[in-house]
Amino acid sequence: MAELRVSLVIPTYQREQVLLDTIEHLREQVHASGEILIVDQTPVHEPHVDLQLREWDTAGVIRWLKLAQPSIPAAMNAGMSAARGAVVVFVDDDV
Repeated sequence: MAELRVSLVIPTYQREQVLLDTIEHLREQVHASGEILIVDQTPVHEPHVDLQLREWDTAGVIRWLKLAQPSIPAAMNAGMSAARGAVVVFVDDDV
């Protein structure tokens, strides 16, 4: 029986350390076949946050999509379109 692949999509805007903390907690919960997809509408992050997101994206820990204009519906639509999982779960950026 094939595994059900789940995409956790996190639309985010102007979140810094709390976003990193959320990703850290979710990493422990996501099965290897799943993904964490960050849909980021933040124009510029604090340097340490930007560096950590870049490192995780490069390492394949997360997928990091950047949007130029902040919009919750646009971010959710972009996440849904980019998700690779059969099931998409939207998660707040501060849980």
